[in-house]
Amino acid sequence: MSAVRVSLALSLAMLTGCFLTVDEVNDKIANETGVVDTEDTSVVLEPLEVRAVDPPWSPGAGGLEVVINAGPLGANPQVTIGGFAADVVSSTEQEVIVSTPAGLNGLVDVTVRSGTRSDTLEQGLRYYPNESGKTSLYGSFSWIHWPGLDRDFSEPADSGFVWIRPIEPARISYTDVVVGAPNDDCVSGHEPMQAASRLIDTNTLSMSRAGGSPVSLAWNSQVARYEGTFNNGQFLAGTTYDLDPISTDAWPDVGVAGIVRVPDAFSVTQPDLEWRAFPTGFASNGTIRWSGGLPGDHMVIIIERFEGIFGESVAEVVTCLATDDGEFQVPGDVWDNWSVGNSLRFWVGRLTRTQAVAPHTGATTDVVGASWVLGSGLQSN
Repeated sequence: MSAVRVSLALSLAMLTGCFLTVDEVNDKIANETGVVDTEDTSVVLEPLEVRAVDPPWSPGAGGLEVVINAGPLGANPQVTIGGFAADVVSSTEQEVIVSTPAGLNGLVDVTVRSGTRSDTLEQGLRYYPNESGKTSLYGSFSWIHWPGLDRDFSEPADSGFVWIRPIEPARISYTDVVVGAPNDDCVSGHEPMQAASRLIDTNTLSMSRAGGSPVSLAWNSQVARYEGTFNNGQFLAGTTYDLDPISTDAWPDVGVAGIVRVPDAFSVTQPDLEWRAFPTGFASNGTIRWSGGLPGDHMVIIIERFEGIFGESVAEVVTCLATDDGEFQVPGDVWDNWSVGNSLRFWVGRLTRTQAVAPHTGATTDVVGASWVLGSGLQSN
């Protein structure tokens, strides 16, 4: 009786077309590197094939469990990704689950070995840069409530507005960019910081909450961000919203869970001001008070000053970042200029900040939930 190795028996199988499953082969040979009887040409192994990887991506830091659809597999298969060994979590005859190795970048090959057999799925996995500790998306999900009249004595309807800006990962936050004031203080004329935008190449994004209709966002090329509006039926105070999955070269088929939580509703008492004494009167009497709902992470107070009762242009903007403790006094000396005949518009907003993680890069998001109460019509004498 003569004998050959299994690898030679595989060549015979190409001619006979007779393959056995791993379980059937295990009944006839001790292992895949053993010998078989050449007079029984049916004792061969099926070719190993690596078919797909799910998900087909990994963060640069590695450690993501991926399912490799491959088979048939024997006991103790081995996997390399980009030439590096991947830790095997579990395996069956038709798949193996591994933890991705760290330190790779771009498209890499995935190779599975089972005994003497192996197969490679070329460019089967994409690595994204490790951007942990940085922010890759910032923006706001805001509900705006008008309890009274605007400066032109109209009665605007309550409304919602959301914007998200994908950026080249950087160590910035929403309050740094948009507000610019340190906590419990104010600044005048703050210009929002600029950050290099990163286009997620898709026409629309969407955000949604459990049981609610999605809020669609469209790309606005003029300001390099995604934005959209929503109505009362799409808004629920104190609720968490998710960024629904996106699929582009820059962003694989993943979403971001818990990207934003909007705060509870509240009410605002506007300051009772002696406008003839402004800004001295504002310093002593310009306390803004609010109440209701659970505290948020910050209060943001924005005061727009218009020259003239019906002035069309904003002459000055003061932004304040305050602790959510029920009241804040805007210092009178924050104003750069003041003249007789001004009117003001107040934005008082409660912010809740979330820092969800984009799973493909490890970068955080800083999309704030905001509930704004607007008041205006206050004017100097």
